[in-house]
Order: sequence, then structure tokens, then C-alpha cells
Amino acid sequence: GLGLIRRQDVGQGEQFYFNQSTLEELARAQFASARTVHLVVDGALDEQEIRLLSGYLTGDGRLSSLPLQGKKFKTALKYASAVFSPGEVYTEKEINQALERIHNDTAMLRRGLVDAGILLRERDGSRYWLAETAS
Repeated sequence: GLGLIRRQDVGQGEQFYFNQSTLEELARAQFASARTVHLVVDGALDEQEIRLLSGYLTGDGRLSSLPLQGKKFKTALKYASAVFSPGEVYTEKEINQALERIHNDTAMLRRGLVDAGILLRERDGSRYWLAETAS
């Protein structure tokens, strides 16, 4: 568990106490997280990348608009790519449904992911998959 409650044996019974330091730590974490963006795809970006996109990310982790600058756009693509699982094969409809979690302009994101070589696809667009990348 969280270690929030401490049990102590006393005589024939036991007593329970709040672990004050854990309670304070949880409170600090709660207030700190109130100021952070809750990403749709946890762990998709490092802190520097989150800062780079912070002006575009809404509280629920969606992109309010798509950045057009090179580095920001590439970071947005990296973020969007994290909605897909390595080794999975997707239809275009499934790609669009997944990308809707990030931004409504799924065509722009999908094209960007393909152009960047992050998503690979059959020539006819019938199947998509993540490119194998060494992490």
C-alpha cells in the first residue's frame, strides 16, 4: 500500500495511526500534480519535450493545436506515436481513432507520422504499423 496507516500492537489489541510524513508527502505530490499536464500517453516524452510542447498541451493531454515548427512538430509526432504498440498492425480507421485522442486533425498527424518514417504503411494504405526503432 501507500504506507499511509501505521499499525502498532498495544497490550491485547492494536492501534492505527496516520503516518504523518507519508500524508504530507502525498499532499505535496497532489498539489504538485495539479500544476502539471496529465498526458494522454504517460512517459511518451521526456521533461524537455514536455516543456517544448507545454503551450500546446491541454489539461487532458490533447494537443490544442498542432505546432508547425520543425522541432515542435517532430515532438508532437513522437508524442502521438506513443498511442500505438510496437508489432501491432492497424487499419487506417484504427490509426485515426487512436490519433483522435491526441488531436482532431488525424489526417495531418497520420501523414506526418508516415512522412517522418515513424509509421510505415502498405502502398494502398490498408495496413499501418510502427517502424522498428532502437530505444
